[in-house]
Amino acid sequence: MPIYFIAFALISAADLRFRVIPKGMNFALVATTFTYLLITRNAALLLASLMAFLIYALLYRLSKGGVGYGDVRLAPAPVDFYATTPTGPLTIHLLAWVFAGLVLLIKKRASSSLPLAPFLLSATLIINHL
Repeated sequence: MPIYFIAFALISAADLRFRVIPKGMNFALVATTFTYLLITRNAALLLASLMAFLIYALLYRLSKGGVGYGDVRLAPAPVDFYATTPTGPLTIHLLAWVFAGLVLLIKKRASSSLPLAPFLLSATLIINHL
């Protein structure tokens, strides 16, 4: 779905530039994913999507600003139309965090905050197109 990736890219660009994820675009992306999973009756991926949201919500509560609420709302999005197994979304999220960790190591500032959307987009593109 090219429109899906265009929306994800726009969200990533906004997150990089302004450090905010537009609620409307975020909602549209996640709602599209959720609707698709309901229509296809893919319960495993729907559960993976819900788990991603809950894990990021917990990280938001515990991180004191390290994870923004836009990231919490965006977390279910990588459970997209190309994911075929429940481990796909987990792999996407782990790869995104590895990318973010590498950038923090390169920047040599452990307390830096990073926009997470671009890392999720990169990981989604890599995992779904390998």
